[in-house]
Amino acid sequence: MKESEILKKDREESILLSKRMKPEERIVAYFHHSQLMNRIYQAGVDYRKRIYRKR
Repeated sequence: MKESEILKKDREESILLSKRMKPEERIVAYFHHSQLMNRIYQAGVDYRKRIYRKR
């Protein structure tokens, strides 16, 4: 199976899963996703600060 086919299958499964979720479950999932994205972003900011301080 090609990578694009795998991605398409995963995307379709994610869409089906989100349609089966209750609205409250979707809100909680979005909240957790947002927290994770913020942590990843903040880790990048902190890393760049450390790199620039060493110069």
